[in-house]
Amino acid sequence: MPLAVDDLLRRWVEERAASLEPGDGEYAQFIADWLPLASSDDWHRMMLGYNRELGDAPLFWIMRQPRCEKATALGIFYLARPGLLLAYGIDRARVPEPMRRAYDLIGEIRMRYVNGFYRTSTLRFDTVEALAREARLPARFDQKALDLLIPPEMRVSIPGRKLGLQYGVRNHFRLDAPLGAR
Repeated sequence: MPLAVDDLLRRWVEERAASLEPGDGEYAQFIADWLPLASSDDWHRMMLGYNRELGDAPLFWIMRQPRCEKATALGIFYLARPGLLLAYGIDRARVPEPMRRAYDLIGEIRMRYVNGFYRTSTLRFDTVEALAREARLPARFDQKALDLLIPPEMRVSIPGRKLGLQYGVRNHFRLDAPLGAR
């Protein structure tokens, strides 16, 4: 059973506080407090520069929000490297343990996207670039398996505003960030 969103962030803050890295707990608490107050543009910028080694809870939180932009959901989806999961099909039990959080993230975004959960679409997203740079598709793959993993509607680019990157919450965002969504 999935955790409630607030519980997910609370547990993430507790995990980061137990980290040996100095400042991780304070950073996680700051992010958990900041997310509900931030704009959807801020969430998109955060997604572009987020360090997934810190855990996926903030990304899960963002993609579960009704005001999450389609481009942000797609960005999270593609940065989770769906192509690496192609060989495992839809059977979660076959997915190696270290990849299960990405599998869950990808699966939940896919379900929400195809069911019309994401309605806001003001930001640009280049799926051709995302497929080439981020999806990590193998050189050869079965088209039917690809259609199950990345449905055709999630491979259509979205026209819209181009966000300029600003300084991030912990480190500055790189100007050469992936996905061409700047």
